[in-house]
Amino acid sequence: MIIVLAVSMGVIQTVFIDTTPGTGGAMAPPDGWEGDAEMYMSLIRHRYATDRIAKMHIAIMAINARRLGLRYAGPFSDQASIIIEKVMKG
Repeated sequence: MIIVLAVSMGVIQTVFIDTTPGTGGAMAPPDGWEGDAEMYMSLIRHRYATDRIAKMHIAIMAINARRLGLRYAGPFSDQASIIIEKVMKG
């Protein structure tokens, strides 16, 4: 079973994570963002700590990762994978 998160008349992908800036979703930096891997980790940690919707989105991705595995794309795929692994471990 895939858990899907519906937000504002749209569906947020929870089995594919694209970390390309501007692609949307909790794991993508904003459009035009030029930070490095360390800044990316800080950005996502901040979102997880302060944004309820982003936290829920990341938590659902972690649940799906346990059940189905996730696919990653974009320049921060490795960092996104690390974050999901940490959320999975609780």
